[in-house]
Amino acid sequence: MNKEKDVKVQINEYHKLLEDLEIENISLCDEFVSKLLIEKLPESWTDYKQQLNYRHKQMSLSDLITHIIIENTNRKKNVAARTKAMSTKANLIFTYNLNHSYILL
Repeated sequence: MNKEKDVKVQINEYHKLLEDLEIENISLCDEFVSKLLIEKLPESWTDYKQQLNYRHKQMSLSDLITHIIIENTNRKKNVAARTKAMSTKANLIFTYNLNHSYILL
């Protein structure tokens, strides 16, 4: 998958390709299709990919897609929270005045 594109868009493209294969009467095993989708996730998702690959219970493709979209949403929220926390920390400035006391600006 491409890092620049949203995961939902890429999953929709993947799903469209699968539909095109079905129209051409080319059938692929559900497990193969699911594993292929997992392998196409970005490199930054390595831990998540391993977690999915070593699952004891096989998920359906629709469950896998739902799971990936939820993970993507959670990752976006985490990045936003970290960014907000960093900007809050960056705004704390201490100055040292002549009376040798610290002032928080």
